Amino acid sequence: MTNDLPRISVVTPSLDQGRYLERTLGSVLDQGYPSLDYRVVDGGSTDGSVEIIRRHADGLSWWVSEPDGGLADALNKGFAGSDGELMGWINSSDAHFPWTLHTVARVFRDLPELDWIIGLPSHLSEDGELIDVWKPYYWAPADLYAGKTLQQEGVFWRRRLWERAGSRLDPAVGWICDFELWLRFARLARPYLVPVPLGAFRFHADQRGMDPALHYRDDMSALAAEARRSLPPAARRCCGLVARLDGEAGGAARTALARLAPRGPLALPRIRFDRPSRRWRVV
Repeated sequence: MTNDLPRISVVTPSLDQGRYLERTLGSVLDQGYPSLDYRVVDGGSTDGSVEIIRRHADGLSWWVSEPDGGLADALNKGFAGSDGELMGWINSSDAHFPWTLHTVARVFRDLPELDWIIGLPSHLSEDGELIDVWKPYYWAPADLYAGKTLQQEGVFWRRRLWERAGSRLDPAVGWICDFELWLRFARLARPYLVPVPLGAFRFHADQRGMDPALHYRDDMSALAAEARRSLPPAARRCCGLVARLDGEAGGAARTALARLAPRGPLALPRIRFDRPSRRWRVV
C-alpha cells in the first residue's frame, strides 16, 4: 500500500504563533504519512516558534525563518521548492486530523479525474477541542462568485491544477489570497466534497484574518463581483440566486434544490467510500 501512495506537499506559514504551532506541526507529522514533503515558512518570529520548529526539523523537508511579504509570499516561498503530486497548506494555529493525508491520498488515487477536493468544515476551540463539524449540503462553486469562501484547511489539489492556475498565490490581494486561488481553480475544474473533515480551523483571539480592520469579507465580495463579470449571463443569474438564498430559510431552499439536482449548478459534486469495492467513487 505504501508504494502507491502519492507524495503530498504541505506548507505551514507562521508568524509568532508559538502558542499553537506545536499542535499544528504534530497534527501533520504524527500521521506518519510515508511520502510527505512538509515545509514550514516562519516570518521571523520572536516568540519561541523557531525553537519549536527546530524540535520537529527531522520530520521536515525544509524550513526557514526570515521576514517575508505576508501570507501569500510565505506560501509561494514554501511551494516553490515542493515536489508533491498533491498539495495543500495548514496555517500555524489550525490542525489536520489523524486520517487526513492517508484519506487525501486514497481519494486522489482512486479518482484520477479529480483535480481538487474539500473536506467537511470543522472548528476547534482556542484550547484545541473539536467543537463543530458541518455538512455543506448546499454549497456550490457558484458560491465563490457570490463572495463565499471555502474552509482552506480541508482543501487539497493536484499539482497539475496548481500549474494550470499559475503556480502561485497572489500577494496583491492580501489576506484573501486563498479565496482568489479558489476562484482561479474553479474556472478550471469543479471541486468535489469528501464526506469527512480533513482540516480544522481554530478560533482564537490572535487571528489576523479575522481583524475587522482588514475588511476581509468586503474584499472577497469585491473580488467576487469582478470575477462574475467574466461569466456568461446564465451563470451570472445563478450566482445572483445563490446570493439571495442566504440565511436559514435560504439554506433550506438550497439544500432541497441540491438534492433534487445533485449534479446541477447549485450542488457541490461529492464522493463516497464504496465498502464492497473498498474504493472512493463519485456519487
